[in-house]
Amino acid sequence: MKLTLTGKLGLFTVATISVVIAYSLCANLYMRSLQERVHTIVDESVPLVVVIEEMDAHKTAVRTELKNYLLENEPGRLPALEDKIRALTLAHNECEIEIGKAIENLTHDHPKAEMRKIWAEGMTTIMPDFDRQATEALAAHKSYLELHALRIAKTEQHEEHGMRLFGLLADMQSQSQNPGSVISTVTSLERVHLNMTHADEEYVTKGQMATSQERLELKNRFVEHSEEFSRWLKVLQDSGDDVRDDTLVSEISAANTEFVSSAMGEGQLFSLYEKELATYAKTLDHITNADALGRLDSRMAEELTVLASNHLSDMHRRTTRLMKWTCAAFAVVSAGVILGCWAVMNIISRRIVKPILALSDAAKAMAKGELDRKVDVSANDEIGNLCTTFNEMAEDLRTTTTSIKNLDREITERQKAEEALDDLNRKLESANRELRRTCRDAPRRAVAGTAGRTIDRQETCGAE
Repeated sequence: MKLTLTGKLGLFTVATISVVIAYSLCANLYMRSLQERVHTIVDESVPLVVVIEEMDAHKTAVRTELKNYLLENEPGRLPALEDKIRALTLAHNECEIEIGKAIENLTHDHPKAEMRKIWAEGMTTIMPDFDRQATEALAAHKSYLELHALRIAKTEQHEEHGMRLFGLLADMQSQSQNPGSVISTVTSLERVHLNMTHADEEYVTKGQMATSQERLELKNRFVEHSEEFSRWLKVLQDSGDDVRDDTLVSEISAANTEFVSSAMGEGQLFSLYEKELATYAKTLDHITNADALGRLDSRMAEELTVLASNHLSDMHRRTTRLMKWTCAAFAVVSAGVILGCWAVMNIISRRIVKPILALSDAAKAMAKGELDRKVDVSANDEIGNLCTTFNEMAEDLRTTTTSIKNLDREITERQKAEEALDDLNRKLESANRELRRTCRDAPRRAVAGTAGRTIDRQETCGAE
């Protein structure tokens, strides 16, 4: 079945509209898929970022509370702080679990694998170490406070022994019956006792500010002074019975022993203070390690946030770029469709206009009398049919015109024959009239002629 020109135009119009509609639908579906993908990523990334920020906030709060716990010196307030730290840690761990679930629920692989790796490292390494360091820090600080309280009690007891020894030495010094040698020895004992007191006070006062070597030097100085005190006490004990009070000397010796033992003995001032400092240092180490792990966990949270945000930004950029490319492609396709339509319409118009112009020229030529002019038939459509009809019409007109010309020529010849016949009739009538006149005038002319000839002969004869 051959299509007519109208059918071709209709088919081309339908095809063009179908292409534009199909491309528009495809572009619309593609844009919707991109938008749905972006919305999916937003729905997945935003809650993940919120949970990560919440987890980081809990971790920061735990680190802050650990530092507050370290600064707390009242044992009665420690349980409330421990409960708060445990609650924050539990909330942090729950956020970690939610982050893991959110990562597993991601529908896109990138950056799912990297995020899962960071999260697994945090769950298997950072969090257990942080919890252990935090727990040990709490226990160490509690031990530190217990040792601190015990050391304070031992310090007070040591000071009481020192004050008692100093009082006994003052009593010995105040006895007027003692000779000058005893007074001099007691003065030396008081001096050495003050040096011992200054050494242990400096030992306790410097405390954490002093290095272990400085504390050892202060401890050795106390030992040296105690040995010196023992030597002077020996001198006092070796003096004559008549120049000293043995009971008072024994009390001084016992008080010195208690004073030195309260500082140098096992579980006494110096050893308790060393344990206290060691426990405090251990607490600081645990707090420092926990803080470092907390910062590492915060960096992990920041990396997860950056990955999620970068993924979202990357998808937004890709979507924007694809939308721009889609719009550009749509513009190109539209321009191509327009150009194609223009080209096709130009071709079709040429196929329509050219035969019509040929028909117009042929009609003008026919109007001028060129009845042999024909139009080429190059298409089998309405224009072709019109050209064929025009040629048939021209042929019929030419045939009709030829018949009219023959009829006109025959009429003209008849008219000429009639005119010739009329002219001949006129000539015959004229000849007939002339003949009748001639016949009527002949006798007269004959008589006249004869008389004329007679007269002429007579004249001629007379002349002779």
